[in-house]
Amino acid sequence: MMWRKLKNLPNDLFVQWPLEIDGYQPPNVKQPFLPIRWFLGGLAILVFTAFLLGYSSEFVAGAPLPSLPIVEVVVVLGLAGLAWFFLSELTLHARPHRLQLIWVLALGLALRVMMFPSEPILEVDFNRYQWDGAVTASGLNPYQYSPHELMADSADIPVLPKRYHELSEQSDGILAKINHGHLRTIYPPVTQAAFAIAHFIEPFSLTAWRLVLLLVDIANLVLILLLLRHFGLSPMWVAVYWLNPLLVKEVFNSGHMDVLLFPFLLAAIFYSVHERPYRCATALALAAAVKVWPIILAPLFLRFTWKEPRRLIGAGLWLAGLVGACFLPILLTGLGDQSGFSAYSQKWQLNDSAFRLILWTSEWVLPFFDIHPGHGQVWARRISTAIILIVSAYFTLRPQRAERSIIESALFIVATIFLFSPTQFPWYSLWMLPFLVFVPRRSLLLFSVLLPIYYLRYYFEGRGDVAFFDNVLVWLQFLPVWWVIFLEWRYVRRFNHLVTEGVSAYHEK
Repeated sequence: MMWRKLKNLPNDLFVQWPLEIDGYQPPNVKQPFLPIRWFLGGLAILVFTAFLLGYSSEFVAGAPLPSLPIVEVVVVLGLAGLAWFFLSELTLHARPHRLQLIWVLALGLALRVMMFPSEPILEVDFNRYQWDGAVTASGLNPYQYSPHELMADSADIPVLPKRYHELSEQSDGILAKINHGHLRTIYPPVTQAAFAIAHFIEPFSLTAWRLVLLLVDIANLVLILLLLRHFGLSPMWVAVYWLNPLLVKEVFNSGHMDVLLFPFLLAAIFYSVHERPYRCATALALAAAVKVWPIILAPLFLRFTWKEPRRLIGAGLWLAGLVGACFLPILLTGLGDQSGFSAYSQKWQLNDSAFRLILWTSEWVLPFFDIHPGHGQVWARRISTAIILIVSAYFTLRPQRAERSIIESALFIVATIFLFSPTQFPWYSLWMLPFLVFVPRRSLLLFSVLLPIYYLRYYFEGRGDVAFFDNVLVWLQFLPVWWVIFLEWRYVRRFNHLVTEGVSAYHEK
């Protein structure tokens, strides 16, 4: 089914594309080939990305933080985000036009390719990716040893395979550059396979890794267009994803791997709306083998099987078996103190908002129950997890008004995971982006404008005042979003109240 839709997609982009959106048919107004607003908005993103490329050359390894143009990068990313936010508003009223859509697709591709020669800005996670890819491509277990263990060559590893030494010599000292080198890798098997593919293309090459990310992102583009076609939405809505400057920076400059999630999540949505339980479960399991959190979407995406116990049990067992098989290599090496999974789930906290408030409250309340405030971190994580589970249950169980409601519910679940996470890195916000194409909530779109502020943390760290960022400036990223979320909630509540009053008045007549 998916292959047939892929074959027809090039023609469907311009011929008989359905445009009725939730009962609303846009007026048939003749548009210019390329409206000036689209041209200027896209040009602004392109120019700001060119500035970002220029500034990136100063972020060489070992450069002292005070000498780096961090403020300039934050300003450029913020302005690019504003231009993108402006275009996102235009997409909601744009009808498909060949030249206009070609402009969006070509511009998005150009933004990604522009980042290929850039130096990564304030991020080093790609070093871990390259090492893991080399280990996996060599047929070794990437979960067996931490980088520091391999560097120390300690007595705890009496017989270290010779291949590790060979890889270390070929890597030009990459082991010493890996962030949190005392921990074993946290990346699940599907991610490891992507790392290995990049290594096969060219060992220890950031360009090869960016090429893998680009190919995956083109697959994401195609799947988004397929789903837009299925839901009867304009293909121009793909601009919300394809022109996002934060994605361009975090993925194609910094090399973060989060776009590897999206083909599997989008495929899971595709198979869910077409009621294919085993294919949906397979896509979800593969998404969880990139990042663990997509497993929480399983009840929502398999909701169509709830009234058919046989299909539900079968798909559930199939999903559990696949997830278990994917994570077996990690479990066999243990989840002790050196496990990246254990460290992340128990200790990591940075650039957070709601979680920080929950933590402060926990540390203040716990002494009243004769519990030491040092246990606040554990209780804050328990409370955040409970909130995420409750919100997920609500959006999974609530009545689905239309077929596209599954994406709206998934968006709210993923947004809750991000908003209550103890680590709210800018690249984590990209998890919401594919869903925002179909449900463009202004509050959540704002994250792509505000989250570049995170990089000011390095500016203050270089000047010995990182606490000012962690306790004060961090809120600039989140308070505007929470305020707009409140306004959206109030608007929806008032709208529903007016609708209810109107229906009651109609029945009284």
